[in-house]
Amino acid sequence: SWQPREQIDTDTLLNRQFDLLWDRQRVLEGHLPAARELYPLLLPLPHYQVIWFSQSEHPALSAAFLQGKQIGLLADRRSQSGHQWPLKQLALHQLPTQRSQLHFYTNRQTMLEDFLKGRLDLIPGLRLYPGLSHWPESRVLSIATDLPIGDWVVSRDVPAALRCPLLAALRLYEPMIRQLAGDTRWSGASCPQIATPPGGNAT
Repeated sequence: SWQPREQIDTDTLLNRQFDLLWDRQRVLEGHLPAARELYPLLLPLPHYQVIWFSQSEHPALSAAFLQGKQIGLLADRRSQSGHQWPLKQLALHQLPTQRSQLHFYTNRQTMLEDFLKGRLDLIPGLRLYPGLSHWPESRVLSIATDLPIGDWVVSRDVPAALRCPLLAALRLYEPMIRQLAGDTRWSGASCPQIATPPGGNAT
């Protein structure tokens, strides 16, 4: 089941509530040190780029460009693409923004719709979103590159004999992952030799 990210916590990992889990390593280890001892890596995924999409030509990280601009962001403080990295970039460049310029959305779809209707001047996003895949290069600006999508990890309680079938099932997601990462060449491993962690189930 797709769980909201705030529902994954220390107890989730300690109790091995899920046999198969997708998340970022830094997030898992924020809940539990050395989380990979309980959830070893099954399939590493590629990284991706986050971009500012602008209504105006040649966006720039300057006070002059941002003056009066209406900026859409996600209210989800755990979103690295819609909240953390965009605000971090503004802070790093010491760019002042009026509170009235920042609009925080509870979901990405509504933010995107407002941008495409011209209600927002600037939003963070990815090329794969509908309406943004062919946005002019003269109207985009990189926020961050090489950001982790996350990895598939598997509970150490899952028998080793089941890990290759699990990996084969995950290949169904390869087109989506390639689109997300902007890497048409990426392909998941066919069947890695995953060592059974100490105390894990090898049968």
